[in-house]
Amino acid sequence: MKRALVLALALGGCAREHKVVYPPAPPPRPTPAPVAAPAPRPPLNPYGNWQGIDPRWVTWAQSASRVAWLPPGFLPPGMPVPAMPGPTTGSTGSGAASAAGAAGARYGGLSGPQCLAELATRGVPHRAAQAANGVEIPVRLDGPLRGVRIIAMGAGREGAAGTQDILDCRLALALDDFSQLLASRGVVRVDHMSLYRNNAVIAGKGTASQHRYGLAIDIGALRSADGQRYVVQTDWLTERGSSPCPGPGMDTPKGAFLRDVVCSSMRQGVFNTFITPNHNADHDNHFHFDVVLGEPGIFAE
Repeated sequence: MKRALVLALALGGCAREHKVVYPPAPPPRPTPAPVAAPAPRPPLNPYGNWQGIDPRWVTWAQSASRVAWLPPGFLPPGMPVPAMPGPTTGSTGSGAASAAGAAGARYGGLSGPQCLAELATRGVPHRAAQAANGVEIPVRLDGPLRGVRIIAMGAGREGAAGTQDILDCRLALALDDFSQLLASRGVVRVDHMSLYRNNAVIAGKGTASQHRYGLAIDIGALRSADGQRYVVQTDWLTERGSSPCPGPGMDTPKGAFLRDVVCSSMRQGVFNTFITPNHNADHDNHFHFDVVLGEPGIFAE
């Protein structure tokens, strides 16, 4: 009996000795205050993007469909696409300061009489040209445009290079806009390699070139009033496959001058297509500028 009582007391003491006591639960943590989102960073340029370029400028490869477009996410959400500027403000005639798009949109809807009347209103020296296959409104330039002479290489005056000096009236209007830009930079002469070329095709594609319609010009050099000559083949810094604007920042003074002419013309929508030596070896020695009738977009490489 005594042994049983001692055993019971011992077991009870062990039970009391090993009783687990849990600490009280900690108080709930306070909900952290929400952190305010950082203020958006302001754009670094008027186009609202960090690339610093006009989003309407797209490469020829990106524009194979010949429809201007923007890559997804290029602009901030809700930002409108800037309106396409027209030719340099101050041109006479109905083409002045238009926001209707590049040259093809500004002039594409003009009939023959309307286009010729516009040339007359602007005082563009020209004369009618003989019929040329593919050219709807054939003319020849017959003097300087705003003080700038546009002359075929090897020729002594405007319109003297046979059929290669024929152009469509709509291109003549675009060249008048271009000449105003050139004159403001002291250019007095454009040495061109061709305007009209019958049955001209785009190398490697076989599709019709705008030269076939008298709507393209190949420019080999520019000359300024101080006697400087800016030659595309030797003065342009080529970056094959790259957009000409903005450039790499390593141009010589003459190269920078040529780039300014190209990029300013693009900003003003003087032409639709701007092909430089960046495009391919076939253009190593000239700029190809053209008008695509009815097209508001710009394509460049």
